[in-house]
Amino acid sequence: TNCARSSLACSMNTRTLVGHLLNEQEDSMSLSQALNNFLASTIIAADPVERFRATLGIEPDQWQQDLLSADEDIIACLVSRQTGKSTATSIRAYDMISRGEVVSVLAPAERQSLELARKVLFAHQRDRYAPAIVRSTQTELELINGGRFVVIPASAATIRGYSAVSCCVLEEAAFIPDDA
Repeated sequence: TNCARSSLACSMNTRTLVGHLLNEQEDSMSLSQALNNFLASTIIAADPVERFRATLGIEPDQWQQDLLSADEDIIACLVSRQTGKSTATSIRAYDMISRGEVVSVLAPAERQSLELARKVLFAHQRDRYAPAIVRSTQTELELINGGRFVVIPASAATIRGYSAVSCCVLEEAAFIPDDA
């Protein structure tokens, strides 16, 4: 079900909704709000394009929608500069970690990786239904549901040791050394 794909936020909204249904004293406006919150969190948790819209308040371009909803194992974006690649990538990464997955990002320079990390954290801050943060550093974001976003410098010496990674983002992939 959609709720199974959703995050802890969805289950918390489910408990809120059930609480309202069981409490006969609640007024209909409160029940309606609980139901709206539950439905909104479920839709957002089930669809990365909806998460993009809800988090950023803008409509993604068609290529961004394709990137967000793609289910291929390897995705390459050949898009001009300053068109929203990092924005779409960060929302996709955030969507994955909000569902409990582990995402790592490699870039030729740490500065590029950290920029993507800032955008993922921004997405978390804007998400009304976000799972709670367990740990947040400049290079890592860990959520209560087990989701993690990890920045790793692109060198052979630094990328070893990470297991169960659902997605590895290669930022500026053409400039990452072959031995990384």
